[in-house]
Formats: sequence, C-alpha cells, structure tokens
Amino acid sequence: MRDSFRLIAGGIILFGLGLSFYSSVLDTEREFLTALVRHFSFLTILTNWLIVFAMFFPVLAKDTKIGMFLDRPGVRTAVLVYIIIVALGYHLLLAHLFNHGGLDRVSDFVIHTVAPLLVLFEWLVFSRKKSLSFKQVPFWLLAPLVYMAYCVLRGEMTGNYPYDLINADKRGHAAAFAIYGQFLVGYTLVGCLLVAIDKVIPSRG
Repeated sequence: MRDSFRLIAGGIILFGLGLSFYSSVLDTEREFLTALVRHFSFLTILTNWLIVFAMFFPVLAKDTKIGMFLDRPGVRTAVLVYIIIVALGYHLLLAHLFNHGGLDRVSDFVIHTVAPLLVLFEWLVFSRKKSLSFKQVPFWLLAPLVYMAYCVLRGEMTGNYPYDLINADKRGHAAAFAIYGQFLVGYTLVGCLLVAIDKVIPSRG
C-alpha cells in the first residue's frame, strides 16, 4: 500500500510540475534558456522535484544507493520540512500576488497545496518512526543554505532574484538577509516540531 501511494502521489505532483513547465517555459515569449533557468530557480519547483524523486526512487529503484538514501526517515522528514516551508511561504506571503487561471491555477494548487498534504500524509502514515533526533535538524538546513547562497550569488551577478522578497537591489541587503534568517528559523522550528512528533506517535511503516 505504501509503494502504491508513493507512485500515485509522485504521479500527481509530476503532473502539476508538467503543467507548470509548459506554462512557464514552453508557452511563453521568453527565450527558452532564460525561461528554463528562471523556472528552475524557484524553490517551489526544486522542492516538488525532490518530492517526485523521494516518491519514485524508493519504489522503482529501491535497491540502488539513491533509492535507499531517499527512503531514510531523516531524508523523508527533511523533504517534508522543505515542502511545509514552501507551502507556508506561498500561502502566507505570495498567493495574494497572483490571480492565475487555467493551467496555472491547477499547477499552483497541485504544487503548493496538494503536494504538502500528500507528503505529510505519507510521513504520518508510512514513515518509520522513533528514528529521528534533534541533532539531525542542522543537517536539514544545508539544502536551504545552498539555495540561499545561489540566490545571493545570482542576484549579485545578474540582478535577477527568484522572489521580490529577497531582491537586495530593491529592498537592501539587510532586509533581504533578514528574510533569509527568518526562513532559516522557520526551517529549524518545523524540523524540531517534526522530530518531537516522531517521538510520540506510533510507527506504521
């Protein structure tokens, strides 16, 4: 049942990513390479692709190193942390800025709302419990830190930022880095909360 759920969930999210890719890369007036780089600069897109890998590889390539790595409780919890922050950031800070229709509306709903719920359900129901430690939380911050470093370097070199909230040219470096700091605190708090939950709920994995 767990493997079936992972394949279905991965397929749903892949569908949402496909719609997003079509509308933002293929069906646009931007030059293809520019549109492609812009598309894969969004944290939402990267996180949802990570979810697809985390759903598919432990089922379709369970005996490979990447399949076993993505099946680790700590890795799956990190993925859940990342998509929770994506969902909170979008719904609290960004959703009101958009008025999408058609395919964009469907893809946004899938990757910002459906994906977090699917990952949360999979973690609660199928993930192996009693195996997490608060010591793991700092390691879960490495991926967000790499992404933040990419945003800073890209912004400094090109003047282009994935999100207006971290646009240092408009808001100033202090304000931009304050946003980065707030998100790191958010990742840490969500990670600690999930570790605490892991310690009290029974395992069904």
